[in-house]
Amino acid sequence: MPGELDADRMACEFAVVIADTWQGRGIGKRMLAKLVEIVRSRKVPRIYGDILATNIGMLEMVKRVGFCSARHPEDATLVRAMPEL
Repeated sequence: MPGELDADRMACEFAVVIADTWQGRGIGKRMLAKLVEIVRSRKVPRIYGDILATNIGMLEMVKRVGFCSARHPEDATLVRAMPEL
């Protein structure tokens, strides 16, 4: 299954890695949109990703896909991104 489910199948954590030479071509955006579609079809209620607060490109990309971002609950160097409801 894409992403990693927690033990009770209530959440799925995602990560997206695109090689530098392929960045900026919409690949990550398409991958994340497809992942959200798959997770929702499998009735997993929550998907999230933890992003370095300095990774402006990734933070902008998740926003374009319809995610909201908030301070990570345990690590000030991270931002937690989740789809807006």
